[in-house]
Amino acid sequence: MCIEVLSLEDRWSRLNRKLNDYVNAGVENIWVIDPIERTVWTYDQLGPHQQDGLTLTTTDGKVTLPLGEIFAEIDGE
Repeated sequence: MCIEVLSLEDRWSRLNRKLNDYVNAGVENIWVIDPIERTVWTYDQLGPHQQDGLTLTTTDGKVTLPLGEIFAEIDGE
C-alpha cells in the first residue's frame, strides 16, 4: 500500500510518474489524499479515480479508513 498526501508544490504530471512506478512495482492499493481540496483518489493502471464515498477500503477488504478520520488527523484534531 502507498499513500501520497499532496502538498501545495505537488503537480499531477510529476505525481503520475511516481504513481505509475508504484503500479509497475505491483502495489495493489495506491491512495492520493489532497488535504486542501478534501478529495481522495485511488490509482491503478487505468489512472486516478476520485472517491466519493465515506470510507477507503483496500482491494482485499482488510483495511478500511473513514475519510473523516483521515482529514481529522491531517488537521491535527
